[in-house]
Formats: sequence, structure tokens, C-alpha cells
Amino acid sequence: MQIALEVTSACRPQPTGVSRYVTQLTKALVAVAPENDYRLLSRLSRWKDRHLRLSMPGTRHSWVQEGLLPLDRQADVIHGLDARVPRWSQPARVCSLHDVFVMHVPGISPKRFTTKLRRRYSELAETCDRLIASSSSTKERFLEHFDFDPDRVSVVHLGVDERFHTEPTLEGLVRLGSLGIQEPYLLYVGELTLRKNLPRILEAYSLSELRATHRLVLAGSPSYGSDETFERVHELGIIDRVVLPGFVPDDDLPQLYAHADTLIFATLYEGFGLPALESLATGTPVVVGQHGALPEVTGGHAEVVDPYEVGSIRAGIERACGWSAEKRLAGRKHARELTWERCAEQTLEVYSQAIAERE
Repeated sequence: MQIALEVTSACRPQPTGVSRYVTQLTKALVAVAPENDYRLLSRLSRWKDRHLRLSMPGTRHSWVQEGLLPLDRQADVIHGLDARVPRWSQPARVCSLHDVFVMHVPGISPKRFTTKLRRRYSELAETCDRLIASSSSTKERFLEHFDFDPDRVSVVHLGVDERFHTEPTLEGLVRLGSLGIQEPYLLYVGELTLRKNLPRILEAYSLSELRATHRLVLAGSPSYGSDETFERVHELGIIDRVVLPGFVPDDDLPQLYAHADTLIFATLYEGFGLPALESLATGTPVVVGQHGALPEVTGGHAEVVDPYEVGSIRAGIERACGWSAEKRLAGRKHARELTWERCAEQTLEVYSQAIAERE
């Protein structure tokens, strides 16, 4: 099978959940089915970030301009890994959907971004042979807004990288100390943006007795609406209890999760939510919001709360900090079931279906 993968989203100096999906799935595809020919495509508009382009053994890379296809008749399938597929006529077209939060939580993204994403989803519904949704929740929400055959949308859960199946180490603790992070602490991982619900999380923390014993680490880069988060820290009088290390490199994430007492991921909406599963893999309890995919992907191994109710978040945090060893172990076992290899195998099945439907 000759496979073209649109991997532009991997060209980021600070990887997001989507860019990690692009990298990990590509790596797994090559490992699971090395007999295929893999061509990685990045848009010329990201040429300035060319030093960050995705490159790995068993693949070839090309820079492409929208609408131009140097290998049109050589690819059997083209897969857009981040809600975008080049407008090429010959290959079967597959695209991944990560979430549709712009349709369900208004006002948490810039209007320009929301308009662009709606237009892009509409185009995918009109032009793709098959879609891959990261969760059943994402599939259901997409079909509520766009006319597309449900049988042509496959749910393929993301995986957890093996390095997250780890234990806390002294070396890891020393490394975290260099980032200004010391035990005991509660943790949030992700962009500091409105849809992550940080103002309510901060208030819930400020009202909890855990405020006296645990610092709250917000590990991520500022994004849309982050000013509101910083203002809330000051308003609540917890500036001395909140640690803001900024973006934490991927290599440090396993130990960051492993040394935390709880991950607070009570966001307003997630299409999947990798941090929740990565935290479970290390044995660290998780608090998640009840909307979107988080209850689905954590599979009963998380404290599920109403993200719009501060009291619910606070209670969830306090319950999570009391998890037994058995409950932590059950969470780790659940995370073990979600692998990138399985994700790759199921993705290859979608490719075969899309190609067969074109013949």
C-alpha cells in the first residue's frame, strides 16, 4: 500500500496533543506495517519551521503546495492527520477528527479560528471517503452538525506511549526541582486556554483544604484567554501556591505525572484528552470533566465532575487524592490497553476500506 500522510501539525516547537498524535501514529504505522510505502507531506506555508519537520526511518518527506500533487497517481490513500486533506483527486481520502469543541462550547476560541474550523469540517464532509474520530463522542458531535454517512466514520482511540508506564524516580524529582516543582503538588497539563476551564479549577483549589499542603502546578504555554487565568490567580490570593513552569518538554512529562498526587483535567470539552490517560499510566489519579470524550476514554478510572460547578471540581480533587493502591493499579491497567500499535492497526483497516470503496 502506498500511503501519503499530511503531517504538517508535527512541525511545532512545543508539541500539542495533536502533534504528538501525528508523530506517534506515523511511527506506529511504520513499525506495524513496514512493507508499505510512506510519504510524509508538509505544507510549504510551514517552510520556516523546516528544522522541525517530521522525519523517521522507513518514510520519505516532501514539501507540498496546496493543490499540487507530485505523486498523485502513486498514492493509494492520503490521510490528513489534523482535519485537513490536500485537494488531490486520485488517492482515497481519509481524515482524522480530534474534536468539535467550537460547535459545543461557544466563546472559548477566537471567532476567526472558529469560522475557519467550521468551514474546514464542512469541506471534509463533502470530500472525504472516510473519517477517523478519536472517540465516540467526537463522532456523535460531528454527525450532529454535518451530513456524512455514520458508517464511514470509524472510532479509533489514541494510544499511550510506553515511556509513561513508569514509576517516580529520584532523578525525576531532581529534574522537576530544576523547573521549580516540588512535592507534594496537584497538576494540570495543557495549554493555558479558556476551554481548559482553569479559572474554575483555580477557584476549586483555593477552596480545598489541599491548598495548605499542596501547590498547584499549571504546566503549559499561555494561549487564548490565558490572561483571565493569571488574573484569577491574583484575585484568589494564591499566587504563592501556584507554580507556572511554562511549557514542559515531552521528555519530562512522565516524571511530572508520576510525582503528582492528582492530575486535574476538569476541562469544558475534550475530543480525547491524552493527559488523562498518560497520568493514569503512571499511577496518578485523574479528575475529568463530564462533557466530551474524557469519561469514555478513561473508562471508569477517573473522578468525573461537572466542570461548570466549582464545588463538584473541589470534591473530585479531594476524592482523587484518596485513591487506594488498587484503584491506581486499575487505572494503569486501563491505560495499558490503549496502545499506538492498536491505533495504527485500526487506522490501516480504514485505509483498506477507503481504497476498496474507490475501486
